[in-house]
Amino acid sequence: MYGQNPGLRDWLEDQRIAYVMAVPCSEMITVAAGRRRADALAALVPGRAWQRLSCADGSKGPRLYDWALIETASSGHFLLVRRSLHLNEKGERELAYFWCCTPHGASLAELVAVAGARWAVEDCFAEAKNEAGLDHYQVRLYQAWYRHVTLSMLAHAFLAVTACVMRPAPPEPPPVGADDGEPAKRGSRNLWTAIQPAEDIWRHTTHPSRCCCWPITRGSADASTQANGAGPARAFHDGIRPVTKPTEHSGRLRRQRHQRGSRRIPRHRRTDGCL
Repeated sequence: MYGQNPGLRDWLEDQRIAYVMAVPCSEMITVAAGRRRADALAALVPGRAWQRLSCADGSKGPRLYDWALIETASSGHFLLVRRSLHLNEKGERELAYFWCCTPHGASLAELVAVAGARWAVEDCFAEAKNEAGLDHYQVRLYQAWYRHVTLSMLAHAFLAVTACVMRPAPPEPPPVGADDGEPAKRGSRNLWTAIQPAEDIWRHTTHPSRCCCWPITRGSADASTQANGAGPARAFHDGIRPVTKPTEHSGRLRRQRHQRGSRRIPRHRRTDGCL
């Protein structure tokens, strides 16, 4: 970034600050063979000199590119070339060029990581523009612009920290010994009933027997089905309450209730005044 600004580059070098700045393909680089363009030097790089590295993590995973480092005639200065892995519409691999200054020395992986930090900076600017109005200003003086930008950046930092703190933690995996260490039988599956807190259970239940929770295996469900005469669906849904057979007394009450409900009174015999 800002690699075409010679004043900035000279100032950073005077302060002995290392940097990695993007430059165009027409940038003239001085090497041992003479002064040549950046794209001409990239064309001379052999195939074995390219290394595939990830510069940052994106939304779809690591951002992988092929990288090559070209030594220049100036001590501590290098030309870093990035090559895409896929062909573009023209059937070519896109190239990007970076001018690197490393007074104290740096490896290729370190330079690649610094070059990949550009995406994080661009994402930060995009979020500040959308959420805090970083570019929503109409000013003419530097002091007014400085105040607006500083306030927007402060608001964006507050939002970013608050979102990070309020983000829920990932769920913890279940403990290893949750099944009491007993090996599961072949073809069986444990069905665990999730219960709510005590105050919510009492509100949504009508019988104390429904407040139980225990594991039910497929074998035990089949045994309960055969004993109670219920189907597979009944045995599965009634896993948290006992399934009882209908008794003779309950059947007689059901028949009496049905007979009373089905008995109709003719219109001409009603005495309540309704037609």
